[in-house]
Amino acid sequence: MSAKNKGNRKAWDSKQRIEGALLHLMAEKPFRDITVQELVMVAGVSRRTFYRNYSAKEEVIEQRFLRAWDAYREAVARSTDLSLPALAQLLFTAMAADAEFLSLVARQRLVHLCTREVEARLPYLFEQRRGTDPATESNNVAYALTFSTGGFVWVLARWLAEGASRSPADVAAAVRYFVTLASGAMDPAREVIDQLPAVLRRQSGRMTE
Repeated sequence: MSAKNKGNRKAWDSKQRIEGALLHLMAEKPFRDITVQELVMVAGVSRRTFYRNYSAKEEVIEQRFLRAWDAYREAVARSTDLSLPALAQLLFTAMAADAEFLSLVARQRLVHLCTREVEARLPYLFEQRRGTDPATESNNVAYALTFSTGGFVWVLARWLAEGASRSPADVAAAVRYFVTLASGAMDPAREVIDQLPAVLRRQSGRMTE
């Protein structure tokens, strides 16, 4: 990921114009049909300015996404609850702040540009927060981290594919449900039965006698 011209106000203004132009064009035509030349014309910048800030048009999307990721990273740094449901709520709160952009990315089937950034950065974020906590010093940590990272990547992809319609709290609740189910603390068959209307529950009970 490029960090070109970081902190340069003029470069930031150019990036904003390029981002706006790309999103405008993506709303009208397939991403694959958008050329850099067309993009810079709509943005009102030169090709030199574009390549001073990006290596390709895909990087425009990646850098826009990473701003939402930075908000998530900062929220994690402030949080004392690092459970998977809590992390899910923090992640999707950050993503929801730019839901319009992310939904457009999903409609263009470009979610992989975002999820690969999650895949690359979640392990680093975990290492930053883990510190020297002896409870996490285990050979199992790498496997658990891979599992949770993959889960977040796919949940994010599904959330975007559904138009980012579920709230961060809803996503956190879904993650909490899965964690409870996976831990064996919940009997999935009993969970289904408990949600049935009382009359059907009684019928189910007679069938199992």
